[in-house]
Amino acid sequence: MKKIAILFNPGAARGRAAAKKDSFQATLRARGLGWDFFESKSEAHLGQLTRELAEEYKVIVCVGGDTTVHLVVNELMQLPRRPLLGIVGLGSSNDIARHLGVRGAERLARVFPSASPREVDVGCIVVGGEVKRYFLGQLSLGLGVLVNRFVDEQSRKYPFLARATPLVGFWGIVAAYRQKKVPFSLQVEGPNLSFSGASVLTVVSNTRYWASGCLINPGGRIDDGRLEVSIFHEVGLPGLARLYRLIRRGKHLQSQKVTYASGDVWRISSPSPLRIQVDGEVLFDAFSKEEVKELEIRVLRRALLVLMFGD
Repeated sequence: MKKIAILFNPGAARGRAAAKKDSFQATLRARGLGWDFFESKSEAHLGQLTRELAEEYKVIVCVGGDTTVHLVVNELMQLPRRPLLGIVGLGSSNDIARHLGVRGAERLARVFPSASPREVDVGCIVVGGEVKRYFLGQLSLGLGVLVNRFVDEQSRKYPFLARATPLVGFWGIVAAYRQKKVPFSLQVEGPNLSFSGASVLTVVSNTRYWASGCLINPGGRIDDGRLEVSIFHEVGLPGLARLYRLIRRGKHLQSQKVTYASGDVWRISSPSPLRIQVDGEVLFDAFSKEEVKELEIRVLRRALLVLMFGD
């Protein structure tokens, strides 16, 4: 079996990763490390490459954003034998790489020789007894979904806005409030929590970072068999701005406007159809034929072997 495959997604960061491909390869060659380089052409091709490389290589180093990692993980979780996964952030947010990987070719080449494998937890979304999706990072409802969809739509209409994601995201928040899409009614049941009320944002976390570096889950561990839920109660725009400043530094858990708990299984329901975002992918949205009002989120303890690069 061959050793190391680099799986590069040029479509990451809304296509901006493509411009970094040559310098990425040049950096690796200069370091004299042995790699086989593969480039995906589409999401479907990314999945196909993942399956094929998993049969031939002991290590797959995934290069892209959170959605790239998400798609690769979902392919690997279907396989009886999974290779060791390395993560290099080259996307828009890179929240998974902040916790579990590295960002950039220089950093990868420098720390790869001292990297070590670690078994990590994987979350899974279950609807009607069927696993719909696996995730390594975060699942969110409310503003997380609405803003993601808004930014994606505006960036497609006006490509120049792709470089102004924070500003476009702010517009998306304002639009969600004006259109009264938040707060929304939500019920969350877990081992030590029963919540029923209004929320503007709810995040179920496996890793620590969310939304381009927000420390949403400051004490989160990736191998403890637990997922943390953060429920942000009904607040207006000024209150949300204050909470955001706290989230950036991981200080929001002391706020009375936040409910936080940890557990191995969570049941989420709402009188209205649920829209969720999971590591950059939106599920059950207005374009989906599937209407979901209740789902279960479980943790699969130490289900995936990830290459940890350390600091």
